[in-house]
Amino acid sequence: MPSIACWRREEATTTTPAELITPDPDCITSGKTAIEALRLMEEGRYRHLPVIDDGKVVEIVSRFDFSGLEQDRLDEEIGLREET
Repeated sequence: MPSIACWRREEATTTTPAELITPDPDCITSGKTAIEALRLMEEGRYRHLPVIDDGKVVEIVSRFDFSGLEQDRLDEEIGLREET
């Protein structure tokens, strides 16, 4: 199986998306808050997170989709955990 990033041109021409995706990824529903999504991404070390409603993907959120306020709150929570 190729690496996540197809660095060599020949791998990029033969690798399918199915070989690159995470099977059975963690997901979040659209009713959850932004900070809950960020926490899940932080804990799982994800850059992207599927949003699921009624068993179907309705969105993929990225860490870059969130404002500075949400990221600041997460950074504060992480700092508090590290102090204890």
